[in-house]
Amino acid sequence: MEILILKENSFVCSHKGGLVTFSYEDLVSIECEKPLIRLRLNEMTISIKTTLCNIENHLDVFFVRVNRQVIVNMKYATQIISNPKEDRIQLKNGLEYKISERKKKNVRLSFLQYV
Repeated sequence: MEILILKENSFVCSHKGGLVTFSYEDLVSIECEKPLIRLRLNEMTISIKTTLCNIENHLDVFFVRVNRQVIVNMKYATQIISNPKEDRIQLKNGLEYKISERKKKNVRLSFLQYV
């Protein structure tokens, strides 16, 4: 059984048979790949069974949903790449995610506020 406990400034989850604690500051992005959620941290990636909404409700305001499957920590954002087909957000670690049309305005405002 996987464990995910969301606290005020950190979270505890099961990893490799044990439990680990991480600060939200270390969380770069959260990706939904049903039935798993992938937590991308500075040092590692952890996959757990939960919902994106369950995690999203506990995050600070600098975490922004960029599309249906991804939430990013705007403190790791480096640029928004615009082209005629789609906009993308690039993070410090090289990860890049598509920004949905519905989320574009909110992502741009958050980028200006937190970067």
